[in-house]
Amino acid sequence: MVNFVLRALILLGLSACFSAQAQTVTAASCSDTAVQAAFNAVTKDGAVVNIPSGSCTWTKPVRPKCFSTKIKGAGATHTIITEDLPAGYGNDALFLQNCSGKSWRVTGIDWEFLSGDSIIDVHAGSGSSLRVDHNIFHAPARTVIALAFEVPIIYPGVVVDHNVLHNAGVLSRKGTPRDPVGRQGAAAWAAPMAYETQTSAVYIEDNTLILDPGQLGGHLDCDNGGSYVFRHNHDTGVMVGNHGWDTTNNSCVLLDVYLNTINSGGIAEAAIKYRGGTGVAWGNLISGKYSIGSSGANRFGITNYRSNAVGSSIHGYCNGYETVDRNTNIATSVGWGCNEQPGMGSGGSHPGWARYPIYEWDNCLVSLGCTGTANQVKANVFDPFRGTSWMKKEIVSNRDYYDSVTSFKGKAGVGMGTLSARPSTCTAGVAYWATNTFQLYQCVKTNTWQLFYVPFHYPHPLTMG
Repeated sequence: MVNFVLRALILLGLSACFSAQAQTVTAASCSDTAVQAAFNAVTKDGAVVNIPSGSCTWTKPVRPKCFSTKIKGAGATHTIITEDLPAGYGNDALFLQNCSGKSWRVTGIDWEFLSGDSIIDVHAGSGSSLRVDHNIFHAPARTVIALAFEVPIIYPGVVVDHNVLHNAGVLSRKGTPRDPVGRQGAAAWAAPMAYETQTSAVYIEDNTLILDPGQLGGHLDCDNGGSYVFRHNHDTGVMVGNHGWDTTNNSCVLLDVYLNTINSGGIAEAAIKYRGGTGVAWGNLISGKYSIGSSGANRFGITNYRSNAVGSSIHGYCNGYETVDRNTNIATSVGWGCNEQPGMGSGGSHPGWARYPIYEWDNCLVSLGCTGTANQVKANVFDPFRGTSWMKKEIVSNRDYYDSVTSFKGKAGVGMGTLSARPSTCTAGVAYWATNTFQLYQCVKTNTWQLFYVPFHYPHPLTMG
């Protein structure tokens, strides 16, 4: 106990010392010119730039200097900044560019969007850490990407928490379409597969998301080797989805979605939609009517645009004749596994071919614990195009994705229960969620279980001071 108290006092003393040494700059007003001048005055890492109360319109981007900085408004109801910039890349209210190994925090501001590119863009460099919290992002005229994070993530990570995102989405990527080679996205797909570590994904948690009727887009999105985790949010009308290897340099690698309340608001085409990569989705309450699929009421969609001869593609169709696809047996599996398709993860002997099925369990309409009832939400493979399609051979249940099932015997699907109740026998590929340990086990080969997935610490450490 003495050692613990002594350590605490030392840490408090160090904290006070660092606080006393931190550079604080307060902008003369909330105008773009005044805030830019405040950033220009920053001379070292750990600075705090205060933006005072007021309502200001920014007509040019504000670009902080390359120092770790906390950007702090007077509160989201007091500091109101309206972005009114020309369209095009780089025309963002905050443009954090060419900084490597820096940490940022943006908090306490109401960001109103009229025109421009996105609101906050973190681009280039070899990696940055970022927390965006307790802001309002609102686009009254049209939907907008509130935050685009386009570089690899470094410790202590990236978290978007306790914001209101109104007609505004978040984009996670580790490369950019503006890089024609897709170097960073390709590097992410070549790296070993990582589900949830502090630096593997953008964490979006404890936010309120709203999409107004008549608005399109505003989705949560991911492409070019990006990864994100969407958890503990309240979502009305915003689709949680990603892009595959169809219209981007690389697919999204990972999309994990859990413990959210998601309502279509009569707007979203799906609650959750995978177009590439892998992930887990569990414990979500999903309601409302969604537009994808033939029934008009599908909530959890999986598709691969390259599996249809009409689908938009810049990489060719997954019809069995593209050498970038696995083409294991054209007669039986066409182009499966399609490069970076749903059910594929990073790493392995060939990037884009490593098998990592999508696992989903306990996604429900009314209350959790719904598996085997009419309230269960199951994954649905859908084809949004008309024309020659290879979808049914390239995205297959109990191979590329697994739904939770009742009376789990270890032969198909995802089981749920205490760890001690897990069957001793299993077929390779199935999974089991241990409800008492919050761990997912995968059957890696016949009758052999192995720990596969553990949710990352919640709340995210960056949100805890």
